[in-house]
Amino acid sequence: MRFAARGPGRAVYFHDHRRLELTYTIIPAIALAIMVAASGVVWARVRLGAPPADALTVDVRGEQFAWLARYPGPDGRFGRVDPRRIDARTNPMGLDPDDPAARDDVVSRTLHLVAGRPVRVQLRSTGVLHSFFIPEFRVKQDTVPGMTLEIWFIPTREGQFEIACAELCGIGHYAMRGQVVVHSPAAFEAWLAQQRPALSPAP
Repeated sequence: MRFAARGPGRAVYFHDHRRLELTYTIIPAIALAIMVAASGVVWARVRLGAPPADALTVDVRGEQFAWLARYPGPDGRFGRVDPRRIDARTNPMGLDPDDPAARDDVVSRTLHLVAGRPVRVQLRSTGVLHSFFIPEFRVKQDTVPGMTLEIWFIPTREGQFEIACAELCGIGHYAMRGQVVVHSPAAFEAWLAQQRPALSPAP
């Protein structure tokens, strides 16, 4: 109201400045195209590249509201899993006891890794979406029921770290935390040797 125009005066008008408009449109467009191309190269190298041949493979499953990690036994092969066989107390991963390769698989509520060794994580989910997130590693990948998604990375130092769920997954989402323990190679082998196969009867 204070600066409203009054009287018969005409509004000031000036024509567009085509050269100026082209300049401040084309230069940012070129800069953005360069950044998109560069980020695409980095994204492909980080997310789409195959893990090294010596990578440790771990099968990780999100459930409401915890994380489970599975390691192949001495045969070096993962056994078959069947969601219909999941039992929270006796068979939380749903291992198929009829598959010989599943009989020596090791299941842990803590993810154990080796410092300096690439790890290939196969991510699965039961029931709802989760998001596998280790902030210290800058690793984050959603998990989708019915799909197996893969991510790989290299832990660089020993220690204990937290796995968070970065996807709202239900009323207990706030409590869905897991733990990562990064060992030296010798300490990891010692830990793995002490584990009982998940399908072996309790002592």
